[in-house]
Amino acid sequence: MILSAELYCLAFPPHRLRILAWIALAPFFIALRGAGLAYTLLLGWTWSTLAAYAVGDWMPVAIETYYLQPKLVGWLFFLGISTTMAAPYHTAFALCARSLWKRWLCVLNIHPR
Repeated sequence: MILSAELYCLAFPPHRLRILAWIALAPFFIALRGAGLAYTLLLGWTWSTLAAYAVGDWMPVAIETYYLQPKLVGWLFFLGISTTMAAPYHTAFALCARSLWKRWLCVLNIHPR
């Protein structure tokens, strides 16, 4: 999961290795193989939070510095924002990918673990 989020981060400025945005999802898809419903939701949320931090690591520090808040407030704000703004989309994507993966295995007559 960390590798996937880091590859995703490299697709954004200042690195701008845009092709990595497509490659970055491969470790995420591998992690979703054979995952149960609860684990899929956890993986979607975890990936979302890691990817958000990879591209927005400045946010907790900005809350701490600009608003003169404790470090904990900056981190809680970051987790709240990433959980409410990005995670629903990434967890829904993870659920869809898991569903498609299971259907594809059924078409190929391969039984998942």
